[in-house]
Order: sequence, then structure tokens, then C-alpha cells
Amino acid sequence: MIDKLRGLFIKKETSLTQKSIQLDVKLITLIDSLLKDLLEKGDINNYNSNTILICENLRLIKHTGVGKYLLEDKGVTAIEDGGLENYLENIRIEKLRDNAIKRLTRRSLKYDVMWNIGFIILGALLSLGSVMFLGDNTQNNELLEIEKLRKQENAIIDKHDNFETYLQQMRSEITSLKNEIDSLKNSK
Repeated sequence: MIDKLRGLFIKKETSLTQKSIQLDVKLITLIDSLLKDLLEKGDINNYNSNTILICENLRLIKHTGVGKYLLEDKGVTAIEDGGLENYLENIRIEKLRDNAIKRLTRRSLKYDVMWNIGFIILGALLSLGSVMFLGDNTQNNELLEIEKLRKQENAIIDKHDNFETYLQQMRSEITSLKNEIDSLKNSK
């Protein structure tokens, strides 16, 4: 039976990488008339079992019981498209369109990723370049702050030393005044 089905198909090579199977014109007209009869009359018992089997495999019709078949959505679409040949051509075009969209989307995303990586690298280089050429201001600012703090510390130490010497002078002055007061008391 499989050999009979294979005999109904004619293989046709469309490109080096893709092979497609083309249905015989006689089989296409049989399938078209089967679909129309099923739609109009609801009966397809007078058709060859191979033709019915091909329609079932293409999911154009559905077997519901002994000798009873229903028209599937794909079968209705095939009739609306003007026959099986047009329906299959529309599916092929749709697949080609989907593949083209996928390919273009993939290419677009690849270039978007490349641009983003390039901008990240450019930003890193610019920030490193500015640090290298302009120097790190935070280190310079910290060194200046440390230097200011050292100067303030030295000024405080100098003030403290001056205060100590002034305090020492005041003590010696007070002691000399006490001695003088005592000498004046004794002399009186």
C-alpha cells in the first residue's frame, strides 16, 4: 500500500539543500473533488481509499465512523483557497515568509548584540582613559586633605607649646610677685 502511495507522488528537487514532493495533477483534482463532495453532499464512499487516506494524512478530513468523514478546518481552508494546489502553495509561501522573518530577526538581534557589546567596550575604554590621563582625583583630594590636617595639627601643637611657655612665664611671674610681696611685708 505504501508503494502505491509513493507511486502517486512525483519527487522534484527544488534546490541543492531542499527537496519537496509534488503531488500528481490527477491526484490533486481527485482530492479537490473529494473535498467539494464532502462539503456539498457529505458522502465520499465512491472515492479510492488511497485518496481518502492521503486526505486523512494531510488532515483535510477526519474519519468519524464506518464510511463517515468530516471536513477538517484545513479542508475548508483548502476549498476556500481555490483547491489543494493553492492551499499547499499558500502553506509553502507562509513557511518561506516565516523563515525569512526568523532569519532577519536573528540577524537583527545579532547586530544589536554586537552594537551593545561595542558600546560597552567603548564606555570602558573611555572611563579607563580618563582615569589614566586625568589621574584619579579622589587620591589627589585625599592627599590634599591629609596635608591640610597635618598643617592644622602642627598649628595646634604650636599653639599648645606657646600656651605652655606663656603659662610657665605666668607662673614664674606670679612666684616673683609673691616673693616681692613677702619681702615688702617683712621689710615693714
